[in-house]
Amino acid sequence: MENASPDLLKLALVVVGLDRAPQNMVHPRHDNSQLVRALGVHHDNVVSQYSIWAITENQSLGLKDLGVDIRNI
Repeated sequence: MENASPDLLKLALVVVGLDRAPQNMVHPRHDNSQLVRALGVHHDNVVSQYSIWAITENQSLGLKDLGVDIRNI
């Protein structure tokens, strides 16, 4: 994820948000909620916004998967 472009990360979040991503899309030891949590604090603001969208769209994700304290939003 560190070397991926913001466009690729946004696409990954769209796939997760639509619940179309394979389990453990990025790494066998990390589930997709961990991806969303990590990208919630990404330095690219748009990527962070996509992580918020992903948890709103995907019913299996919630505020606990955001990666940002909701009080800081």
